[in-house]
Amino acid sequence: MAHCLLCAAIRMNVLPLPALRFAALSGVHEDRPAALITSAADWATLRGSLNLPLLVQAAPVENTRAFFDYLAQSLPSAVAVIYTVGNHPTALNAAKYVASLSKKPLVVVPHTLTTADLFTPHISLDGQKIVTGPAAEIIFDMPLISQTLPASAAVDVFSIITALMDWGYAAQKNQTHLETRFLPWAASIAASIASQALKIAAGVGKGETEALTNLVDLLCLTVQLDNLLGHQRASRGTEHVFAEAAAAQPEGAAIPYAERVAAGILLTSALHKKDAAPLRTALESAGLRPNAVPLQVARATLNALPAYVAEHGAPFGIANDLQPNSEEIEGALQRAGLL
Repeated sequence: MAHCLLCAAIRMNVLPLPALRFAALSGVHEDRPAALITSAADWATLRGSLNLPLLVQAAPVENTRAFFDYLAQSLPSAVAVIYTVGNHPTALNAAKYVASLSKKPLVVVPHTLTTADLFTPHISLDGQKIVTGPAAEIIFDMPLISQTLPASAAVDVFSIITALMDWGYAAQKNQTHLETRFLPWAASIAASIASQALKIAAGVGKGETEALTNLVDLLCLTVQLDNLLGHQRASRGTEHVFAEAAAAQPEGAAIPYAERVAAGILLTSALHKKDAAPLRTALESAGLRPNAVPLQVARATLNALPAYVAEHGAPFGIANDLQPNSEEIEGALQRAGLL
């Protein structure tokens, strides 16, 4: 009983998902005075399809708390709703932050599926995770989304496979905490989500509406499981840490984040001594390019990974026990098909 009470004491409030609306943008009617936070390029793409009664518009270029505070302070009091359109990560972060601070509802209008961040109730800002709460609504124009590929958010579902390897590895090494202890029931649910993602990979890569809609469902389930657990051990592991660390390497930052994650998925699987071939097939079928990460970037990132995880306090995983310049790294590069 005492253990159950302790578990209840550490359980965080479980935040909800945004409401989802599937509709053509041309049929969206907004009567509330609106503020728009987007990039110039994304608004140029979507402004002809979406009619909004705008009072103010911003295209943020700084992903900093100070700049987002300025945007929130500059928001006219008459604004009743905030919109963010497109998929620029800084614009999405800014919109979540400003909506949270100003206590205004946020409507997200993506034109492609690039990341699970659309659904999450938090942002990463100045190296910190800040809980903003979820958007009030996401509007999906699926015919539009099917024209803008790849749907790189698929990596945030495929990464469940390697995240679960890391989570189990951490449990075996007694490197989890009470709040992040390995839960077989949660791992089973997460594995089922990933299994379905493998089945729809080819349809996602072809832009099939049914497969993309199924991907939205899987992303929602992934984020809601994270919300329920209060952490992301079931969905994010060494593969995402690899993607972040690769950006610090020469040429690394220029590689799209999703393709760094894709390479990280293959390498993490290989470090766990798994056959990476089925994952490679699924990633490539979904339109992702793990080989977009050059060999020299992948090798340098793996060598730097133990120091990176220690410096950034990343959750314990296979990277913590990795030896730089080792045969283990060369073997993983080969098994992942990057060598």
